[in-house]
Amino acid sequence: MKHPLHILTTALLAAAGMAAAQTSAGTLIKNRAVAYFSPVVPGEPTTAESNEVVTVVAPICSVSVLRDGTVDLPGQNQTAMAGEASTLAYTITNTGNSVQTFPVTASPVGGSFTPGTTVFLDVNRNGSIDPGEPQVSAVTLEQNASAQLLVRVVTVASDRGSAYVNLVASCADGTGRDGNNVGQVTVSAPPVLSVDKTFTPEAIRPGEETSVAVTTTNTGTSVSREVILTDNLSQLRATGLNFVPGSAQASAGVIEYTADGVTWSTSEPATVVGIRVRAASLAPAEVLRLTFRMVATAAADQQSFRNIAAAQTPGSQASDDATLKVTYTPGVGIGPVGRPTVPDNTPADTQTKPFAQVGQQVCFDHTLRNTGDVRDTFNITVTYPQGGAAHVFYGADGQPLALPVTLEPGQEILVRVCYTPTQGGPFESLITVTGSRGTSNTTRDFATVVSGNPELVKSITSVERNPATEPPTNPDLVNVGDIITYQLSVRNPYAIPLTGVVVSDPLPTGTDYISSADQQGVAGTLSGTPGQEVLSWNVGTLPAGETRLFTVRVRVSERTDQGETIKNVFTMVSNEFPSVPGQPPVLVSNPVERFRPIKIVVTKTVSNPQATIGDRLTYTITVTNPSRTVDLVETVLTDTPNPGLEYIAGSSIFEKTAFTDPVIAGGNLTWNLGRLGAGQTVTLTYDMRVTPWRPTTPVSATLWW
Repeated sequence: MKHPLHILTTALLAAAGMAAAQTSAGTLIKNRAVAYFSPVVPGEPTTAESNEVVTVVAPICSVSVLRDGTVDLPGQNQTAMAGEASTLAYTITNTGNSVQTFPVTASPVGGSFTPGTTVFLDVNRNGSIDPGEPQVSAVTLEQNASAQLLVRVVTVASDRGSAYVNLVASCADGTGRDGNNVGQVTVSAPPVLSVDKTFTPEAIRPGEETSVAVTTTNTGTSVSREVILTDNLSQLRATGLNFVPGSAQASAGVIEYTADGVTWSTSEPATVVGIRVRAASLAPAEVLRLTFRMVATAAADQQSFRNIAAAQTPGSQASDDATLKVTYTPGVGIGPVGRPTVPDNTPADTQTKPFAQVGQQVCFDHTLRNTGDVRDTFNITVTYPQGGAAHVFYGADGQPLALPVTLEPGQEILVRVCYTPTQGGPFESLITVTGSRGTSNTTRDFATVVSGNPELVKSITSVERNPATEPPTNPDLVNVGDIITYQLSVRNPYAIPLTGVVVSDPLPTGTDYISSADQQGVAGTLSGTPGQEVLSWNVGTLPAGETRLFTVRVRVSERTDQGETIKNVFTMVSNEFPSVPGQPPVLVSNPVERFRPIKIVVTKTVSNPQATIGDRLTYTITVTNPSRTVDLVETVLTDTPNPGLEYIAGSSIFEKTAFTDPVIAGGNLTWNLGRLGAGQTVTLTYDMRVTPWRPTTPVSATLWW
């Protein structure tokens, strides 16, 4: 009887060995045989195993580099300009079954030039060589791991055409070499930059601006990389030439500024010591233009500024310079108002007034201008080729002009020369202005000098009393409601007419305007508000020897305080007697005054309206000054008691303080109360004793002031 026998062989294989990758080195491969058979004797074993056979997988070194390529068919192609560096990128992979260190080399393998090569490990795998990434000659990789390698290919200015670079990797013992990884680098001719710089204009004065134009042109046959066109302004600024804020413009690219010569920003700083424009590239014949303005300060005077601008791009750089001159031209002019530069000793440079008066100011206005381009200091002198006078200089504010005067370029001021002639007849003055830098200019004033003043007389022709008030006994006193009529008289005593005559009467504060008229019955022009009114007549020409009369009627107002003086004057101005700002009028009439009386209020009381012989009576007298503005300088109180009363010595009390006894004379008691202020009320008390004499007349008190 045959017993069927089956023999099976079992093996434990590495999982990696069943896949595409290599089985890891050191993996154990175990194998044994098992036999199955039918038993002859029931219950006997039906299987039998052989012994186990163990096999160890040996290390295998294998490396792969991508990108593959040959000289005929490069795996990658980079372009560069002569003098630039370019980068070829590769991936290296450990295709063996164990950790291996692979030597790597990059070297030229042909072409029209021989570049320099260096291999770097691309740690962050961004395709560029970053600071800190190491240069390598070997790479250690785990099984199946890969790394990125970058080959820097460096050219020089003379390189042209193409070069081929091969990256080779192998096992440490030189086996497993992967050497078909050729990349191509093509180098074209570098761009050629030229620079041109100009100042327009090439000569300026301090305070003026010049336009700066800087251009760079790619005169080569290749497109450039980034171009930086720079103008360093630090030396210019240090010697008085400053960048004009906001003036920079560029034909392309981005403008950047520096305030310290180190840090650049697109934001313009307060102080610019350098400016540049960055353009991504320039095509052949393309022009990059940068313009801005510079302003010269006073410190730049008499200097020449040579400045260099430079342009650079990989493979090319160039520069150019330009020179700017800064000079001052001082100058001064004085002449009639608005005409400071008319020629000297000409009618246009002469002012004439047909009228001036001995002892009275006559004024001429002039314009003084700094016609130069530099700040200068000027002095003014006056001489008298004919006649004589004292003179004073005034400014536009009417205040005396302090000399010397300093003016900025182009600045002008009003110079008013006021003369006080000392003699009659023709008058001539020569005004000379001299600058501290040696410039000068003159102008002349002429006048005919006469003696005497126009006659301005003011009088009161009538006072119409207010029937509602008691007329005062003193004609110089007026009450509220009284109407005052003034007469104004103006006479021209000269043999020549007065022109531009204006008569003005500032009405007294305490009066209200009623009416006015001149000789022809024409009313004056009233301006202002009650209490601040001014009445005026525009007379025009007042012929020689003529007199003009004007009538003004006003009413005394409640605004007039008791004791107030109603004072009135009028003024006259003309072309010959102009008003001077800040100075009182030259022609003023005599003052005319009236007064409003003060009615002092006095009250008297007694301590007991009934008394018998021997009784002591206390009298109280209250005195009030009703004026709001006028003090009573000396107030005297007189009391005339009944003969049946006798003053008790030492009983006087003034304002709650013991007071000097009165002077008793002729039956009168007199106290001197002193000064009584405006609106002040005072009280005096004193005691009297009733005597056996029977009074027959009332007791009274009288106040004098």
